[in-house]
Amino acid sequence: MKGDLYRFGTGWFFDGLKAIALAPVDILVVLISGAVTWFVLGMARRFAGWPGKRTAVIAGAVCLLIFGAGITFAVQADAGDGSSNADDTDILGSYEFDECLYMNPLSSFLAMKGSMPYIYELGEEGMTVRNTRTGDIEWASAQYEDTAVDESEFSSLIAFSFVSPPGISKYKDCRRRAVFTYENGQKYAFYTMDGESWLVRMANEKIGIWSIYRLKRAE
Repeated sequence: MKGDLYRFGTGWFFDGLKAIALAPVDILVVLISGAVTWFVLGMARRFAGWPGKRTAVIAGAVCLLIFGAGITFAVQADAGDGSSNADDTDILGSYEFDECLYMNPLSSFLAMKGSMPYIYELGEEGMTVRNTRTGDIEWASAQYEDTAVDESEFSSLIAFSFVSPPGISKYKDCRRRAVFTYENGQKYAFYTMDGESWLVRMANEKIGIWSIYRLKRAE
């Protein structure tokens, strides 16, 4: 599970609450489980000798079947083609620079549209960065995911206390969709913020985030 809870959908009903890890759907499942348990125990108290051997054997067999089906499904899903479980097809494609949302204070480079001749191509296996001026091409392997994030995702990676991280509280659906890794260890993370595409360049643990670019689909 890589440190993440299971998520059966998207939206507020399936996203974890800020104060706790559980989502509304998780709380509903707990309440329903408690109600079913209360009903079964109530039946057991009303009838002497209930549920009896036959009912107990049938119930145990059903539980074992459900358990076996769950394990089989999980093994088959994990032994697929090696791709991520997250549906990454909606973010695949070509992007270009739109705006610099954050630049590390240690950087002497100012990212502007005129100085960013790059096309970022997201494919099933990784990200290709093509310089349209020089023709140089770089490639990074991809690990696709679909993880909900909040403001702490960025504030914890800003090494300088006097620098404010980009505020994402105005966005309702904030997700980390991919992590790209170059051969030299350089890492980038791709986020979607209510439809906006953010490309975050990571430095080392002491420096944290180096830059955050907002991208747009290439024409």
